[in-house]
This record gives sequence, structure tokens and C-alpha cells, in this order.
Amino acid sequence: MERGIIRSPALKLFISYFAIWIVFYGSELISLNLGTLRGLLAFAIGALALKRQKHRSVLFGCLIFLTIPWENYLGVFLNDFLGQLTAFAAAALVNATGLSVDVVQMHVPTLATENLQLHVTPLCAGLGPLLSFATLGLTLGLIFLDDPTRQKWLAIVTPFAGLLGNILRVAISTHAADLWLDRHPWAWDVAHDLIGYICFVAIYAALWFFLKNIRNKESATMNPSA
Repeated sequence: MERGIIRSPALKLFISYFAIWIVFYGSELISLNLGTLRGLLAFAIGALALKRQKHRSVLFGCLIFLTIPWENYLGVFLNDFLGQLTAFAAAALVNATGLSVDVVQMHVPTLATENLQLHVTPLCAGLGPLLSFATLGLTLGLIFLDDPTRQKWLAIVTPFAGLLGNILRVAISTHAADLWLDRHPWAWDVAHDLIGYICFVAIYAALWFFLKNIRNKESATMNPSA
């Protein structure tokens, strides 16, 4: 079996593409560019999928597409739109949960009250975080899903789940800033980082449990009890 994998055209194409990728992005990789590092992660996951002979999956094709650091090229066009979308959606959520905020246009979209200004930067609401979420989401799909239709739906839904995570993170951060920014700046610094990590993990955990549940249902359908 291992010989078949080594000699497969898919592996040869994969290795050739990786060699070309290194030539183009090696210098960015050395400088620890975040988009390029994400692309390298997509390559590593793709190699694992290839080893497990899952390269015919639509999710494998999506991962190969994500090996390109698109955030380095398209971020300049999309970051502002994504920031505006995240800011206005988060503001609506914050207003609905009892804190009055407005979105003002500064160097980036900003949620503002009388006492605070929370900047919605590309680092927390741009194309980069969405592509990072999509990369890891597709990884979970390769692990848990075998049905092609469900794989396609996952590829469509994952970016929207990432966007939802960004909106929740900004909304919760706004409430935390209102509570702690003036009175306890140190608490705000800690809360800002924790909120980001917790929201990221929470969305992934929800996606993981969702896919695991689907996988269990697939197994039950394929192997019904006697």
C-alpha cells in the first residue's frame, strides 16, 4: 500500500506543487508571515490527508486552494469590508444586550460610547482570521466526514462560522471594555486576550461536536444494529 501511495500521480503532483510553493514563498516563510505560515499548515494537513488517501475529497481541493496566502493579496481589498460588516453586526448585538454603541469611521471601523472606543482591526476581523478558521475547519471535516454532500456544505458553512466568531468576539470585548477599561486597565488587557482565545476555541468546539455527531450518525447508518 505504501508503495502505491509513493508512486501515485497525486503525490507526485503534491510534491511538485510544494516545491514550487517553497520557491515563491520561502522568504516570507522565513520572516514568519502569518498568511504564509497558515498556508504551510494547510500543506501539512493536505499531506496527512494524502497519506490517508482522502485526496479525492472536495475538502482536500479546498485545502490545496488555501495553501496560497490569499490574505497577503486580497486583504487590502476585503479587510475594510469585513471590518465594517463585523463592526455593524457586533454593534447591533451589543445594543441588543443593553449597551448603547455607535460605529464611527476612524482609521478602522470603531465601536464607540461616551467612554470608550474599540477598534475593529484586520487582525481580529479581517480576511486572515477567516482563512485560519476555514483551514482548521476543513481539517476537522477531513477527519470526521466521508459523505461528499456534507463535505461541500461544510466548505460553504465554515467561513460564515468564522465570521460569527469574529462578531461574537468583538461584541463581548466591547462589554468587557465598558466594564474594565477605565477602572481596571490591567483586567481589560487580560480579558481582551482571553476573550479572543475563548471565542476561537468555543466556535471550534461547537464545530467539532457537530461534525463528530454527524460522523456517529453516518456510522450508525452504515452499521445498523441487528
